[in-house]
Amino acid sequence: MQPITWDEYEYELREHGADWYWALGILAAALTVAAFMFQNVLFAILIVISAVTLGLVASRAPRLRRFELGDRGISIDDTLYLYSAFDAFGITGGEPPKLIMRPHKIFTPHLAIPLPHEHIDPARSLLRRHLLEETLEEPVSARLMEWIGF
Repeated sequence: MQPITWDEYEYELREHGADWYWALGILAAALTVAAFMFQNVLFAILIVISAVTLGLVASRAPRLRRFELGDRGISIDDTLYLYSAFDAFGITGGEPPKLIMRPHKIFTPHLAIPLPHEHIDPARSLLRRHLLEETLEEPVSARLMEWIGF
């Protein structure tokens, strides 16, 4: 069977205005002060590093990724994820629809991949040959990142 390929951005571009950065800075400053009040310098340093990292990631544009569903697994750019590493898959009905793949290992994150509408049926038929289809939801971490603007 022919592989199913598509190009998609890794996440939806959302403009972060000055208010978003001010809110990030104020929240980070408040948490840093609280950490110092509890005499937890290491936590204060972690908060500052996290806030700076979040601000830098928020300022960059999403990268265009190449996705390919083949007979052995799913490729994202040059990385192949074998079907044997996953238990099940599900396709969400959101906008855009997402292909969610649940791995065998507990501490391995789920894959949540944007899937164009025209590839839903071919992807479902290809994946059913290798994995069980279940009703899977996006991981909490992915929903949290969307909620804060990523």
